[in-house]
Amino acid sequence: MLMRILPGWLYSRLPVLYVLAGVLALVFASHWAATFSGIMLIAAGALVFLMRREAKKSGRRRRSAAAQGAVHPAHAPAAVDSGTLKWDSGFECGHKVIDRQHRDLVSRANELLLALSGQHSRADIELLIDELIEKLEEHFRTEEAIAEAAAHPDLDEHREVHRSLLAKASALLAEFQGGKAIRAELASFVSEDVLAGHVAGEREVFAAR
Repeated sequence: MLMRILPGWLYSRLPVLYVLAGVLALVFASHWAATFSGIMLIAAGALVFLMRREAKKSGRRRRSAAAQGAVHPAHAPAAVDSGTLKWDSGFECGHKVIDRQHRDLVSRANELLLALSGQHSRADIELLIDELIEKLEEHFRTEEAIAEAAAHPDLDEHREVHRSLLAKASALLAEFQGGKAIRAELASFVSEDVLAGHVAGEREVFAAR
């Protein structure tokens, strides 16, 4: 998928780049083909922007529905039909940025768990996995920057755990894209590694930071 090929900063700015390229083509157009290309680039930028905005709205609606139907993690076994996990105040470490990102990860993980246990298409599930990995990458960069600024003694170990989680997530995504039936493995990774292992386990790491 495009968001996995391009750097995050470039992918997020594609609509703007399309529009800028279109404007430049119009300004320096010396032929009708250049004018047409400029108009098409501007239209493409606007279309991509609108599609992304609608996708974000749809994602927020799905995550809201997931949160309403969530159950507490203590009552949710790690299986495809385990339901979802509800944010618990015991997960909070006291750092506003980390806690906010953890809440977002819980919402996205719940959305993926619901998709895995339902009748969602493989394309929809693949998109949700991809989005979760993207957010994990962003979150891990944030955590590592905060830990480095605080001279955290276990920073190197923390980074290795992050790399291991991302490698496992990417491997599962590749297997899923290859057509393998690994919904149970994906659900286990989300509920055990991401939610129970990382989100719930980070409280002790950053609680005093």
